[in-house]
Order: sequence, then C-alpha cells, then structure tokens
Amino acid sequence: SGPESWGPTLVNIFFGAWFGRILLETGITSTIIRKTVELGGDRPFITMALLSAVVSIIFTSMQGAGPVIAIGVIVLPILMSIGVPKTLALVNYMGSIGAGLLLNPVIFTQYNAIMAMGGEITYTFEDYYKFGIVCLIVQLIIVVIMSGIVLKKRKTSRAWAVNNKPVDDGKNAPGISLICVIFPVLFVILFKLPVIVGFIFASFYALLTCGKLKKYEDASS
Repeated sequence: SGPESWGPTLVNIFFGAWFGRILLETGITSTIIRKTVELGGDRPFITMALLSAVVSIIFTSMQGAGPVIAIGVIVLPILMSIGVPKTLALVNYMGSIGAGLLLNPVIFTQYNAIMAMGGEITYTFEDYYKFGIVCLIVQLIIVVIMSGIVLKKRKTSRAWAVNNKPVDDGKNAPGISLICVIFPVLFVILFKLPVIVGFIFASFYALLTCGKLKKYEDASS
C-alpha cells in the first residue's frame, strides 16, 4: 500500500517543479545570481560565499535534477572564471544545494512520507523548520569555510570575467519579483498554510511582476 499513500507527496513535487520552472523561465534565478556576482565584484572568496548563500536560498523552494543543471550552468562557469578550481567549484555548489534542501518543504514531505511508512504522519514541517534552519546555517558555514581554506591555498586568477561577461544573455527580472523565491517557505512558517498555497501564490506573483500575465500565450508557455 506504500505507493497508494504518496498522492499528497507527488502533488507537492509537481507544484514545486512548476514553480521552479517559472523561476527559470522568467529569469528570476539568473537575475539573482547576476546581482550577487556584481555585489561580490573582483573578490573571489566574497563572490563564492555570496553565491553559496544565494544557491542555498533558491533551493529552499526548488528541487530536482532540472534546476540543479539549469542553475549549475550559470554558477559553475562564474566560479571557475574568478579562479576557483573546478573541483572546488562543484563541491561548493553541491554543498550549497544540500544546505538549501534541508529547509525545502517538498523534500521534507517526501522523507516524512517514507518515514511514516503508511502510518499516520504527526510530525509536520511546522515542527521541523527550526531544526531545518539551524541545519541549513551550519552546513552553509561549513561549505563556505572549507571552500575559503582550499581557495586560499590555491593561486587564483583575477576575476576580470565577472565584470566583463554577463551571467547570461537574458534581461534582468524586476527587482520586486526576486523575493518570490522565499514565499513557499515563509507561507508555511509564518501563516501555517500548506506549501502548495505558497507555490501557487509565488508562481502567480512571479508571472505578474515579470509581465507574463498580460497575454495568454506568455502565461501558458
């Protein structure tokens, strides 16, 4: 009877994947990364630390191989262009993703369903999120410190590529749209609402603020 009880979990996954696709299609994720790189300037460690924090925040709402690859093709070239060794760049990126997933409601729902093994689920995300926040912070600190130590031992090149080459060829998403990344988690923590409500609200907020609801073709594509 295991698979028969996975209905709510699969619905959460579908809505989470939908929201993740919207973040990618509207350019919100690439804009956040671009702004982060601009803030870090030509300081490799600062840029890497900021990107680690941003990736962790993004993956509190996103999950799956698609977003990992889509964001990775943006983040990893940036890290390598500022002199971060490719092995360290990959470890830093994956460690940052793992930190964010510790506070991801969809991931929590999956593991909760597995642990319950068909029984009644009494441990909710509202019970878990404080522990998840601590775990996220601890792992992110470890990833940043470890990366900084390794980076200090390596000779890095000047980060000219960060200043002269854009993160991608797309346009920046409106600044007001960028906060939608944290909506799903905030809706669960602050308003005690199901994570699906957060995904739906954040998705339509992203589409609205990015001007994708003006035409049916733009919204449906």
